[in-house]
Amino acid sequence: MAKKKSPKIPASTAVTKPEKATISTPVVAEPLAGFFGFIKTNWIKALSIVVLTFGIYFASINYGYLLDDAIVIEDNNYTKKGFGGIWDIMTSESMEGYFGQQMNLVQGNRYRPLSLVSFAIEYGITGGLNPGLSHFINVLLYAFSGVLLFFTFHFIMKNGPAWSTRFNDIEKGLIAFITALIFTAHPLHVEAVANIKGRDEIMAVLFAVWSLYFVYKDVVQTSKKSLILASVLFLLGLLSKENTITFLAIIPMTVWFFNGKKSLRSIPYLGATTILYLIWRFNVSGVPDLNAKITDIMNNPFLDMDSGEKFATIMYTLGQYIKLLIFPHPLTHDYYPYAIPIMNLAKPGAFLSLLLYLGLAVFGVISLRKRQMPGYTIWFYLITLSIVSNLVINLGTFMNDRFVYMPSIAYCLLLAYGVVWAQKRWLKSENNILIYSIALLPVLAYSIRSVIRVPAWENAVTLNRSAFPASEGSARANSFLATALFEEARAEEDSDKKLALLNDAFPYALKAHQILPKYRNGNIMLAGIAAEKYGIDRNLQPLLDVFYEVCIHRPDIQTKTDASGKLSSFITEYLEYLNAREQNNPAYLAFYKKTLKAMTESREMPVRTYGPRIAELASVIAPNDPEILQYKNAFR
Repeated sequence: MAKKKSPKIPASTAVTKPEKATISTPVVAEPLAGFFGFIKTNWIKALSIVVLTFGIYFASINYGYLLDDAIVIEDNNYTKKGFGGIWDIMTSESMEGYFGQQMNLVQGNRYRPLSLVSFAIEYGITGGLNPGLSHFINVLLYAFSGVLLFFTFHFIMKNGPAWSTRFNDIEKGLIAFITALIFTAHPLHVEAVANIKGRDEIMAVLFAVWSLYFVYKDVVQTSKKSLILASVLFLLGLLSKENTITFLAIIPMTVWFFNGKKSLRSIPYLGATTILYLIWRFNVSGVPDLNAKITDIMNNPFLDMDSGEKFATIMYTLGQYIKLLIFPHPLTHDYYPYAIPIMNLAKPGAFLSLLLYLGLAVFGVISLRKRQMPGYTIWFYLITLSIVSNLVINLGTFMNDRFVYMPSIAYCLLLAYGVVWAQKRWLKSENNILIYSIALLPVLAYSIRSVIRVPAWENAVTLNRSAFPASEGSARANSFLATALFEEARAEEDSDKKLALLNDAFPYALKAHQILPKYRNGNIMLAGIAAEKYGIDRNLQPLLDVFYEVCIHRPDIQTKTDASGKLSSFITEYLEYLNAREQNNPAYLAFYKKTLKAMTESREMPVRTYGPRIAELASVIAPNDPEILQYKNAFR
């Protein structure tokens, strides 16, 4: 009997070796609703982010203006034109409305018009300065940023087939939600929210993340409209603050990491938007001169450092950012010279930080290639940090909490991922309540720290007192606290209370002078406080001791030209006043001789400029004194 041949299996039904899933053709399990649909479904979570935001920052709504608020609002002539100042803001460098001209005080100049436009709109609506409204808008924008972060990463993760199959959709949603909660609670964000000027940071992140969402939406659901919206939002982010430009790398990396596609469609749109922005910016404020030498140490903290010290000091500050992201204490608003000491790579803090960042970069590459979340967050952090690291451009200060406002998204995402991953890996539980319980620990800890930090921004005294001890080595922090106390003293009518405030202020002014003897503001406060004290207690010697220090370093404080055309300053005017009061006092003549001797030996320009004038004032009370005549002739 002939053996029957088995029928051939049709090619279309043949059993083959299973192929590995590719990542180039992602499949969307279900179309996600838009933002409002998302809020409708997740309203409790979204509301909790808003409630947490206002719970932390509600007190700040009653605060006034501080620090650079004067530059962007209080004393900005363009902002105070209201709606009429919008065109001036859009067509000038960001400090021009304050100084009256483009000053280029820092390397690269500043063009961040959008937040100033928002301040001008507020002024136009209310008809005047309204810090309460400005603070409220900051808090509102911050709350929306947290909700938008939740929405965007929820959308990205649920439509991220290339990323991971380790988590179900509920767990991916949890990661996005916990990320937003940690971001909302993090204490390093207090500076950006509680200081009105920090709105530029808030708006930059808001528009950058929103732009990311629309690019990713185009990848999932091809839509030219989404790319146009992404481009508009990206431009708004750039007009808010320059660091939005780092999302030119973040956006395609995010699309590739989560979805597996190369975001080629978005490149022409975002690229054209960036070129348009740069052309406009350069036309308004000029091409930044990155080689310009900034000689004011308060705008160039690396002024007196060699290249090795500069690099080591930068690496040390970068290490401090990681430390503060994890353990945000102590916090300060002031990192000016020399709150951060001059470092070299032989010092452990700088060397260990360098090793840490090299290790992060290497591990980040390996992990990113495997599409592991740590790799994505590491490179998100490094890319967004690069532009504010002082490695690319000198920012005018060593570091600031607000500089890591955008990079902190990466840390919050990594911590949220770690909570969910650890629960699955080690606790092996599907109980979401357990995940929330674990996540509550950092959220609660950061929230408490933020609530404690917010009152520091109530006024100049509370803010500058809060800078210590973290900023004890900063000449600026010491000078600013002395200034705040000095202003309180001037407003005080009771002479005993006034003197007590001046005595409280004096050590800080002296410390500022000791840290940076040529620091203009430090010398102004030192001389001003000493003069006010003399006006109350008539104790001459402490005043003369201070005036000697100021004369040999910065006799040019508050320079002006008097009625006769002679150069005048606070020091020379006050010495004229003392000439009438203390002309017969031997201590006063001794002061002139000691001071003029030191001034004739100095080669500092302000000292040489004012030496003749002070010698002339000395000759008024001792016209025939040979020593005074000798010093007077020495300046001719």
